[in-house]
Amino acid sequence: MKLKILIIPIIMILVFTFMISCSKSSPEDIISQYSGYFKNEQFDKMYDLLSEKSKENQTKEEFVKNAGSDPSDDESTKLIIKQVIDSFEFEPIESTVDGNEAYVETRITMPDFTQLFSDLLSELFALAFSSDNLEEEANDLIVDYLNENELETVTVYRNIRLVYEDGWKIDTSSFELFEVPEMEDESKESQEQEPAKEGLLSEEEIETEEATKINIEPLPQGEFVSAPGWDYRVTEAKARKTIGEYTARGMYIVALVEIKNTSDSAKQLGSDLFKAEDAQGRIYDMDSSVSLEYYQEYDLGLWHLDDLGPSLSDVVAVVFEVANDATNIVLTTSGDSSNPISLVDKIK
Repeated sequence: MKLKILIIPIIMILVFTFMISCSKSSPEDIISQYSGYFKNEQFDKMYDLLSEKSKENQTKEEFVKNAGSDPSDDESTKLIIKQVIDSFEFEPIESTVDGNEAYVETRITMPDFTQLFSDLLSELFALAFSSDNLEEEANDLIVDYLNENELETVTVYRNIRLVYEDGWKIDTSSFELFEVPEMEDESKESQEQEPAKEGLLSEEEIETEEATKINIEPLPQGEFVSAPGWDYRVTEAKARKTIGEYTARGMYIVALVEIKNTSDSAKQLGSDLFKAEDAQGRIYDMDSSVSLEYYQEYDLGLWHLDDLGPSLSDVVAVVFEVANDATNIVLTTSGDSSNPISLVDKIK
């Protein structure tokens, strides 16, 4: 009888614990839910997945109104929102959890709005100087374009932060989805540049800037360079057409980079520090998914989302997809091209 009295509470505790563990969503689950709610236009449920800090500057009603189209929106705004919703997708890749904080490396698919503004730039610019009803005519131009053209999608990678507040919640301040260029700003910029044609100052500044870029001699592989919190050097670089299940549209450049954490605490390298740049002036972001594929295929010591302790070193694979005509490709860091390291001179 006493044994039965003891067993029943234990079973109840085990069942309760199992139910609680099953009901908790992982950080990756929250990202997937957020994406699903957006595609289904369940903006109120998206708001419920935000952290308290993310909710500080807007109520649920304001969030719902800003996230979706409003009856008072003009046609171009409604079309843009529709195209975003139709093609928008969050795809969690990998997460790291540290107590009440988590980071999820996420592949985000969305329409490439730079295509729209690139195709319409000249016409919108002309309207800025000739139209008496700029807003309405620009709106009509965009509506006609979106009715006749389906925007291509672009893929970006974001390291999204979540905090645990009775369940994982998304910190929206940790990432930006996309930026649509404001034509008014571009028009102002163009207007400011026009008078420069009559003088030499702006041309000289441009020439000086270009000359500075050209005159920077890339460092050889094997030489250490410092960046905030890191020392690094390239130990090897090579071009590959395929990596695992991935095939490049241009060519993959694989840089094996030895990194050393020079800070006082463990941290991740992340996917935003390193960039590649070619002689044509094009800048390439690190391809997080293909870098992971290379890491898994060759069983390297470190992935870019692994923690590396202070004063420790390891080798990480950093992969870029570059154009076939790229030459003199170098490794740089975000916002700093002063210490480029030579990777590959020519693709072919």
